[in-house]
Amino acid sequence: MDLEEIRLLLGGLRLRERAMVLLDMGSGLRRGELFGLMWEDVDFERHEVNVRRSIVSQVAGRTKNVGSARPMPLDDYMIDDLLAWYAMTPYKEPTDYVFATDANRAGEKRGKQPCWPNKVMDYWIRPRPKWP
Repeated sequence: MDLEEIRLLLGGLRLRERAMVLLDMGSGLRRGELFGLMWEDVDFERHEVNVRRSIVSQVAGRTKNVGSARPMPLDDYMIDDLLAWYAMTPYKEPTDYVFATDANRAGEKRGKQPCWPNKVMDYWIRPRPKWP
């Protein structure tokens, strides 16, 4: 993926998905670690997130290895998108997932479990943008 494709991709995404992609591309987090982030893991003042868990099949567990559980620095773009997403999301409790599901079918688990990574890819990221 070249810079123009990245620009097109980020420009074509909704805020939540843009924050996901930017955070993932800029950090190298595994998808389970990305979807395992809770708001209590984000330190906006220190510009870092603390990777503490990984999600596999909607079950929270330990990270893949000890080195994965670490503070990770965030750049200004990541911080800006995360702050904007925090302002928009209805799930702001420290133990809410940063990328919590809002699907009606989740029922009482809305906000209390993360999005399904494959569904986010299928519905929101892969369809955008249409490459020239």
